[in-house]
Amino acid sequence: MALLLDEFALVLFLKDVYWSEQGRLSVEVVFVAIALCGLAVLGWVPAGFDPGPAGRVAAYLGIILTLIVNLVFTAVCLLKGKVWCGVLGVYIGLIALVGAIRLARPGSPWARWRYPPGSRKMARARAREQRYAQPVHRLRIWFQDLIAGRPDHR
Repeated sequence: MALLLDEFALVLFLKDVYWSEQGRLSVEVVFVAIALCGLAVLGWVPAGFDPGPAGRVAAYLGIILTLIVNLVFTAVCLLKGKVWCGVLGVYIGLIALVGAIRLARPGSPWARWRYPPGSRKMARARAREQRYAQPVHRLRIWFQDLIAGRPDHR
C-alpha cells in the first residue's frame, strides 16, 4: 500500500510526474491516507460497549440513522469543494455538519449549481476563498515541500 500511495501520481497519469506539480498529488494522497488511518484508529467502538438484547435493535437503528445523516453531510461537504471537511467528517460528524452549513468554495459543483454569477453568495465565497484558502494553500505547499521536496519547474 505504501508503494501504491507513493507512486499514486504515476499510476494516475501513467508517466513519471513525481518531481512536477502533478506529482504533488501523491503527497496529498499520502496525507489523506494518514488522516484516514489515524481517524479509523480513534473511531473504534470503546471496549465493553454492549447495549444488551433489549436495546440492541434500537442501538443498531440509531447507528444506521446516524451514519446515513453523516453520509449526507459528508457528501454535501464534498460537493461544496471542502475535501478535508468531508474526509474528517466521515469520522467526526460535527465537522461534516459545519462544512455542510458554511458557504461552498467558488469553483465547486455546489457553487456552480446554486450561486448565480454576480450573486451575493458567490461574492462572499470568493472573498472567503481569497482571505482564508490561499494562505492555507501556501502553508500546505510549504509543508509538502518540506516533507517530500520541492517539484522541478521545467
